[in-house]
Amino acid sequence: MFDIKLLKSPKILRTEFLKTNEIAYQSPGKELKAILEELKENQSENTLTGHFWISFFKKFYKLISGIVLLRMLGTSSLLVAILASGQILKESDIVFTGFIFIGIYFCFQSIEAVAGAYARRYQEEAGLCISSFFMSQVNNKLFRVEQNNTGEFSTGNLKILISSDTQRVSEFLVTALWNGMPTVLCVFILGPFVIMKMGAAGLMAIISSFLTIPMLTWLGRYTDRQETKIKRHEDSLATLIGEWVSNIRLIRYMGWQKTFRNKSAGIVQQYTIESCIQHMLFILCYGMSFVWWLIPIVVMIVTAKALSIPAEIQTVFSAIWMLNHMQGFIKFIPNTILKFNSAAACIRRLKRFLDLPDFTEKFLDDYPVDALKDLEPEKIILDHISVFYGNDCVLKNISTQFSLYEATSIIGKVGSGKTTLIKVLTGEIKPQKGNVMVQFKGGTTADLWHRNIHKIIRAFTGYVGQEPYLSNATLAGNISLDETADEKRVMQDIYFASLQADIETFEKGIHQEIGENGINLSGGQKQRVNLARGFYSSRNFLIMDDPLSAIDSETESILMDNIFKNTKHFILVSHRLDELRRTDRLIALEDGEIVEDGDPNVLHSMDDSYYKRQLLRNGERKNKDT
Repeated sequence: MFDIKLLKSPKILRTEFLKTNEIAYQSPGKELKAILEELKENQSENTLTGHFWISFFKKFYKLISGIVLLRMLGTSSLLVAILASGQILKESDIVFTGFIFIGIYFCFQSIEAVAGAYARRYQEEAGLCISSFFMSQVNNKLFRVEQNNTGEFSTGNLKILISSDTQRVSEFLVTALWNGMPTVLCVFILGPFVIMKMGAAGLMAIISSFLTIPMLTWLGRYTDRQETKIKRHEDSLATLIGEWVSNIRLIRYMGWQKTFRNKSAGIVQQYTIESCIQHMLFILCYGMSFVWWLIPIVVMIVTAKALSIPAEIQTVFSAIWMLNHMQGFIKFIPNTILKFNSAAACIRRLKRFLDLPDFTEKFLDDYPVDALKDLEPEKIILDHISVFYGNDCVLKNISTQFSLYEATSIIGKVGSGKTTLIKVLTGEIKPQKGNVMVQFKGGTTADLWHRNIHKIIRAFTGYVGQEPYLSNATLAGNISLDETADEKRVMQDIYFASLQADIETFEKGIHQEIGENGINLSGGQKQRVNLARGFYSSRNFLIMDDPLSAIDSETESILMDNIFKNTKHFILVSHRLDELRRTDRLIALEDGEIVEDGDPNVLHSMDDSYYKRQLLRNGERKNKDT
């Protein structure tokens, strides 16, 4: 097992590292542990608020302060070592005094080396902290942001935010800690001594060290514009690839490969051109920064000679040493500037995303716990609610109640407000007008948007969405959302979701990988996996948003039997009307209003009912298809 040893030769460590297959556990620091806990536990109280940079430094001030102190110690120790070396070079000093200064030089050089090593260690840890922190910020926000507020961010945007944007911001901040901060410390600690020893020549040398920065700042602005263009092309390409993967069967069947290939090739071509221009700017900047290190020394010597500034060899030697140490950090400032310009567009987009409204901001204070002790929710009551998307009113002044101990079906045309109603009932959307109340057994009634009431309802109800959520994992993992799932329960829910025949065709059974977005499954299989997950959740009440749309009539009848066996209490949104007579209650929506509400069997017997008319239309369509 490979382990890092402080006093071991780097060459030996490298050899051992290349030979080993296992690495010993390296304990992370306190700050990194805290960040990883936030990432794991989704702690919303640790989010960035207010000004981006002020919030960031408040978060990491301890870690940054530690690095600053170590760098100050290292730079101060180097200064003492340089001054001691100057004394060693003086011919008038006796041998004993020379040895004393050699001892001082050795001690402070050692302190500088050790302080630098620890500073680099903490800088590496800071890099991991920063990267993990921004990743947690985006992930936490995705859990909290209101669904109807993510419109400006496509799937491609969100993928780039999580992967590329967070990484580039982290790279800039780490680079600033590595180069920017030591540069400032060197100028304030070593700069005065260079001027004290070499006078105007030393001042000119320091000024000339920074002459590259204005030029590179100008180039950096152009780099920023290039980065914005590149990000736009990355987003477009990620979105296009996502669409291609999701619809690959249809694309192949319809012969649209060439269209997608040409479209992606055009985006890649533009991306390549912009990236090449950016790379050219990088090469120019790096070349200038690495060649420039000699200029300050030449400027100092030429200025000293021109101004006839007297200087002993040890004085010149000490000044060059200080300049060279400063230049070791200054030469990387252009890289920091470039990193900043690359990160600037990412920071703006991250800030815009993090500033989106959270649905958690709409929570009320906790409802008194004693009043809810040992009580179960019984009804969800809608009291004159209205929901708007922009200027469009999608639910209009609805007042009704839903029992959590009966089976309710909801029907309506596309765009009638069914899915929005489901989002209101699940606490995903808070109505702009009216109240959503929860009545508990015993008669206690409380607003759904009390934080603890919202949590109770989420724990009591399960949800089967309109679009199946499927990840690139095993079938069992997608049903249980846990790779260590109870296989007996998974198989039971697979049976209830009528997937057992499909499992037999899978080489690895429930351990078969289903691909990204369930690419290896048919539409009906995806919906049945989604339904099996709802069964696996074992919630008292299921809310299902059109989970049977891609399933044939025979399978639909079997699934309805199994739904009633698993959970007699549910809300089912469906366009498949034949099986809905088995529910206790049917609600019809049209243009955001309830136009019918009652027993589906009674409604079926009424010729002028909305439900009966829709059934007749469906029957006519089936006859035409036949």
